[in-house]
Amino acid sequence: AVAVAVAAAAAAARGIKLQWTGGAGNPLWSSPANWDQAKVPTAADDVTIALPFASGSDVLVSATAACKTLTVGGNNRSQKLRVQAGLTVSGDVSVGSNAHVDLTASPDTPLTVGGTFGVAHGGVFAFTSGAVAGAGKFDVAKDGTLALSTAATKRVSGTSVTVRSAVTVSDALALQLDESAQVTFAEDVKAATNVSVFAVGTNAGNAAVAFQKSLQVAAGSTNQMRVQGVALTAASLQQAGAPHLITLTNAKVSVNVLSVAGTVSTNGGTLSVHALGCGANGALNVAVGHVSVAATQGGANCVVSVTSGGTLVAGAAASAAS
Repeated sequence: AVAVAVAAAAAAARGIKLQWTGGAGNPLWSSPANWDQAKVPTAADDVTIALPFASGSDVLVSATAACKTLTVGGNNRSQKLRVQAGLTVSGDVSVGSNAHVDLTASPDTPLTVGGTFGVAHGGVFAFTSGAVAGAGKFDVAKDGTLALSTAATKRVSGTSVTVRSAVTVSDALALQLDESAQVTFAEDVKAATNVSVFAVGTNAGNAAVAFQKSLQVAAGSTNQMRVQGVALTAASLQQAGAPHLITLTNAKVSVNVLSVAGTVSTNGGTLSVHALGCGANGALNVAVGHVSVAATQGGANCVVSVTSGGTLVAGAAASAAS
């Protein structure tokens, strides 16, 4: 009996391969009858979800769950996985070309990945709300899709996220980075309304977000961009129209080309700009912190104000144009 118990424990530790069947007639991950081995996945198991699904049907994580690896979609089969509770995958997650993963959990119950969360060509990761975390990394391929469709805050905790495809945000974009989180957008990012990027937590000072091409904030009378406590770099940061407000608070921001249609206000930290371009309503308000501008472009000048708590250093080209 002891030998049998030991063997059973060893088998459980090794884990098994589990395939979703939907045999329970409901979408619940937690229903044993939905898996080909009639058991709910454990942290040691390799899980595959690759059955075609009828309209309105999907797989739902509604209670805390775990597995070793996770494959969603494959072999030209469509599948949708909705994550509404904490899901921990110690290894890799593969989101196939016909697959859709929708994260709608709370920030306190993150999607935690120890390996690589990869979104392939044609795959979709809908980061609707909640948090991504773990020692691994999240990687969206150039022809994959990262959907950021709601104004809910998206938390990135102690992991890295790389998005190789262009991103259009139909609502506000709110990113919270903590525990040395790193986020990189390799292509253009367009935001329809407000943009908020901020860092919190013990190691928040090491958090960083990079826009390797451009971040474009749409025109709108109430649209604002706030950057707080994070290192942000951008090849191009564009305000589409006045009276936009960009507020930088204790942030370290480096921008190659900054196109200003409204007001840029600094409240601590540093802002480094290689080329500053201003529209008719452009203004730069250095209240607290340090701003350096190497050059201006476009022929229009910003209205610049510097209070006793701020410093502005202009390069020769910028000084000559002002």
